[in-house]
Amino acid sequence: MTTLAIATWHARPQLLEEQIVSYNAAFEDDVVHLINVNADFHDSFWREARDLQVDFKKYSNLYFLETPVRTYYAGVAHAFFIAVQEAIRLNINFDYIYWHTSSDLLIKKGIANYIRNFDVGFGKSHGVDLGYKVDHRGYLLPNFDHPDPSAWLKAISEDPQIAQVLKAMNLPKLHKSRCEGSFFSRQVFFELMYPLTMHVSVSSMASPPKAYPLEEYIFAQCVEFFCQRNVVKRAPHVVSTSAAPKNIATIAEIEKSFKSADKFGIKRFTNELNSDERNLVREYLNLPLIGSNKGSSALAEM
Repeated sequence: MTTLAIATWHARPQLLEEQIVSYNAAFEDDVVHLINVNADFHDSFWREARDLQVDFKKYSNLYFLETPVRTYYAGVAHAFFIAVQEAIRLNINFDYIYWHTSSDLLIKKGIANYIRNFDVGFGKSHGVDLGYKVDHRGYLLPNFDHPDPSAWLKAISEDPQIAQVLKAMNLPKLHKSRCEGSFFSRQVFFELMYPLTMHVSVSSMASPPKAYPLEEYIFAQCVEFFCQRNVVKRAPHVVSTSAAPKNIATIAEIEKSFKSADKFGIKRFTNELNSDERNLVREYLNLPLIGSNKGSSALAEM
């Protein structure tokens, strides 16, 4: 059994290769990657990979969605579910599901054993009061008694399908939390996500009335609903988010995460392959440092 690691990408194949290398080292090869390359950028991504001589075929534990799907800002949850479906279709023998972004790196080993101590890796979320209203069409909609609702809350309040999901769980608050660096045991994942998948198809997730990050709100809601009703071994996310300017990880933040008992990665990283920050990660993982040759794959000799 292994961990299924899912991420979405749209550009910079060299950075994807760097991420694959870091994850393989951190998981000590107990991981399978399933990547969606945004359908809108699929051709340009692979053209860039050929131009830079990035050879993904040498990674036997790396798969790409055979039919890539379009993702967009605040619209990636559907790709996550499609990737899980694709893994099942491909008969990938996984027992954990791990979701991350294109901007993170794992920085130390031990994560494969760590996550198997838990059912869910999803930090505590925060919430706003949740109610319901019926619009002029007779549709039930979420309603938030908030003096200054965010654009996301406004979008959610116009989605009748999500109203059915929220009503089925009937929690007094709408919860929110980031998803990158979260993980679930396979057994728990399908039961936990059932309130969502029972009411909303994957294709509907891709095109709500107005865009909002379903994975931040509704995933958090499903997690809280499940954990309140079951005896669950729960951990926080294993990836921290940089608090530095532009959320670009610093040496100090990487060192802090390395020393943390429950953090194994950090986002975001600079796009420079040979940066001091990226080389520190490679040093922690006992990987060769990256040179300054940017004209070809910096990892080609590995």
